[in-house]
Amino acid sequence: MLRWIGGPLGICLRRSWYRKRFKSCGERLVIDLGVMIEGAEHISAGHDVWIDKLAILIAGPNGPCNETQPVEIPHGEIQIGDASHICPNVIIQGHGGVRIGAYCTIGAGSALYSQSNIVSEVRRGTIVHADYIPPKIDNPISLGRNVWCGLGVKVFKGAIGDDAFIKPGTIVNADIPSNRMIWNLRDSSKAPSRFAPESEQ
Repeated sequence: MLRWIGGPLGICLRRSWYRKRFKSCGERLVIDLGVMIEGAEHISAGHDVWIDKLAILIAGPNGPCNETQPVEIPHGEIQIGDASHICPNVIIQGHGGVRIGAYCTIGAGSALYSQSNIVSEVRRGTIVHADYIPPKIDNPISLGRNVWCGLGVKVFKGAIGDDAFIKPGTIVNADIPSNRMIWNLRDSSKAPSRFAPESEQ
């Protein structure tokens, strides 16, 4: 019911509801119309975070923790830094851990998936049933400060450095250096800079 209450009243009600349920919650959180959240107790949001219309956030452990899980990206958690904008229709699946730094923008229709099934080992579908649990693999995702993912970007794993811009429609499955404009991952180290060095400004 809370999902579809419009205007300032709806924003205030959702803020009050999730402030008590999130692992941590900063000031001035905006959760817009139609947002779906599962595992709120595993989600942290900084100050001035905006989760826009029809976004989907799914958090919480879904299987055992990977032995190589980075300490800074807790298993099953979604962390959203200050003044970040999760645009409409974004999906963030945090079973493997997702950390989004401050001042980030995740463009409309983008998806961040930190856990998947192991294709070469799944023999009875991807749904838990009877005595069968499909094998899974965690791929933690980390976005630095001021990262901008354009429309429809898909991130399946990797650490994206500060100030990177990921062009619309890009598929990310590897680390990306800071301050790069990325449209493919063939050689991200040679991608153009987003910002000129301070000495040139």
